[in-house]
Amino acid sequence: MAESKGGEGRTIPINDTVYNMLVNKERLCESVLTGASGRQTYADYLIGRFKQYILKAGLNPKLHFHYLRHTFATLLVQDGTPIYELKELLGHKDVKTTQIYSHMEVDTLRGAVARLDRMKLVSDQ
Repeated sequence: MAESKGGEGRTIPINDTVYNMLVNKERLCESVLTGASGRQTYADYLIGRFKQYILKAGLNPKLHFHYLRHTFATLLVQDGTPIYELKELLGHKDVKTTQIYSHMEVDTLRGAVARLDRMKLVSDQ
């Protein structure tokens, strides 16, 4: 169980890939995220390492760790995840907050409108 910003506990579902990684990981402490030494890794360390990798890869230095949350939300929305399910996954109390994270690509929106062509909306006469 994870703790939210508000201090409330909540369950975070994981996919099979993450589950298998965690099950097969050598456990030297109770923390899920550990460094090579097996000790707990803290958020500041992860954020710093993320920034190092961004710079090393020659990506935009304005990219922040928090953007992974936007990517997560956008990918799920583009794959058809309902906004209310995404709201629960992100732990938001209000769906309006979730909508900030769920960016849609123009091609995805075109695909949505193209579905109308496949529907029989008007009977042939």
